[in-house]
Amino acid sequence: MALDAINKIKEAELKSSEIDRESKIEANNIILDAKKESSEMLDFARSKSEDSRKSKLLTAKTWADEYLKENEKKLVQEVDKLKSSADRHFGEAVDLVLNKIINVKGKF
Repeated sequence: MALDAINKIKEAELKSSEIDRESKIEANNIILDAKKESSEMLDFARSKSEDSRKSKLLTAKTWADEYLKENEKKLVQEVDKLKSSADRHFGEAVDLVLNKIINVKGKF
């Protein structure tokens, strides 16, 4: 009977060692899977972040382009108004200059 008990103890110890070894392998596999999954999640997050950055940059560029076009239109209109005003008053300016020249010449 004692030999039977010793064999059962040895058998229990072997099973315990096997369970311990399998547990360590399973724990290592879980750790490896977790590392792989976290790496994939990080890559996914980086990709989404880059996509978001590009999208926001494109939106900002589009807005800036539209803003510049609108301001360019306004500036062109303002320049046209100033040209038109200058053209309308050009004759008056020439007359004033000629009068000044004639008046100065007449004094000498």
